[in-house]
Amino acid sequence: MGRRPKSDEEKELSGAYAKNPQRRRKAGAAAKDCEGTLGAPPSGFQNKFSPTATAHREAWDEIKLVAKAAGVELTEAHRIDVEALARAMVIMRRSDKTSDCTNVSALSKQLGIGKIPTKREVEKAAEKPEDAEWNRLTTPPAPPATRVQ
Repeated sequence: MGRRPKSDEEKELSGAYAKNPQRRRKAGAAAKDCEGTLGAPPSGFQNKFSPTATAHREAWDEIKLVAKAAGVELTEAHRIDVEALARAMVIMRRSDKTSDCTNVSALSKQLGIGKIPTKREVEKAAEKPEDAEWNRLTTPPAPPATRVQ
């Protein structure tokens, strides 16, 4: 296994920059990658012949709204992460498996935008209050627990 590269502080202390000043990185090089807004979804999400493009576009827009509500500004540097999260959200909402929910949760934490609602949570929010009341009234109560000896 190779050695890790020296950090800028280590190079400064060792005198590497005094010997060769061109090795020093420019101060704004890292900040330049984060410029610009997130922009429009990728072209694959806008293909009108794709059966999942609409779902991906809706997920992309939802991520932007959740990020805005959380106070996170998504930039060009976040494009790949947002695309991966949108694709994972579509998969999660179709299957609603625990592993898919875990993937979405990890990706949303990585972006710092918080929790993305699952398929069940979206369906429950869309359920009308009178339907919920009807379901509660028509569902029989659970039988009392008995202990067998």
